[in-house]
Formats: sequence, structure tokens, C-alpha cells
Amino acid sequence: MINKIFSALILLTSISALGQDVMLEEINKKVNRIKTDTTLTITISNGSKGNLDGGYGLKVWHRQNDIVKIVEEMGLSYGRIKTTLYLENLVPIKIIEVEENFSQSPTGLNYKKLDTVYKCTRYIVNYKQGRGITKTKGNPSFSIPKKSVHDYNSWIEKAQWAIGNPQ
Repeated sequence: MINKIFSALILLTSISALGQDVMLEEINKKVNRIKTDTTLTITISNGSKGNLDGGYGLKVWHRQNDIVKIVEEMGLSYGRIKTTLYLENLVPIKIIEVEENFSQSPTGLNYKKLDTVYKCTRYIVNYKQGRGITKTKGNPSFSIPKKSVHDYNSWIEKAQWAIGNPQ
């Protein structure tokens, strides 16, 4: 009896893991189509330097008002924070956050070399419910990890303004 229960649990776990892999594979296929689409327009919006040592940049990949990719980079005195959103019908399907710090050298910071200290990849399974699969590597030094996929709505709003289509 215990062997049957144990076997059933293993089977369910295997089916669940396989289903998850298929979802991630489908999302990655959509992302690869976006990456290789040469018909997209890229709009670049470089904000004021403000309090950021290394400046600010927003790039938006779109076809007319259909935004499919957003990249925001913030340059800081210790490195940079880069957030990339891939979208389908203005809904995030994959989000990548990367924090990179300048390498340390015996004389201080090496401003020519960045080391990745934190990378968070979110695969969005159900945006309305805020469900997704998150893979994290490292720990952020200064950035604050997002708690919900809905925390990225401001990136979409900024991108809409950048292409001249505020909603």
C-alpha cells in the first residue's frame, strides 16, 4: 500500500515538473521570436541623469503601439541595474532583472568590468493571478527585488509614453 502511494506521488511530481518545463519552453520560444524579429521598431528614451551616476536609459521594441520588449538600465556609482520585460498583448511573459557591480581591483573599482551579483528570471504563467516561476541567482546588493509581477506595471506605462501612446 505504501509503495503504491509513494509511486503515485512520484508520478504526480514528474508530471508536474514536465508540465512546468513545457510552459517555460513555450515562453522561451515566444521570447526568441521577439529577439529575432527584425521588423520591430526600437525607440530609445534617455532620461536625465538626475541622481544616477551613470544615467538612465529606456529602450522599447514595438510594432506601432504593440510593445513586445522593454529594457531599462540605470547606471549607479557601483555598477548598473538592468530590467528586461518581454510582453505579449502588453502582458509580461518573461522578466529578467540583473544587478551588476564594478569589479574590485587593488586600486579600487574597475569601471571597465562588471560582475553579475544578482539575476532574477521570472516566467509569468498567469499574470492576472500574479503566478509565475522565479529563478534567482545571487543576492542583490542595492536593488530591491520585486514581490509581485504587477510591480512592473510602471515599466509598461513608461514604455507607452516613450512611443507616444500613453494609455
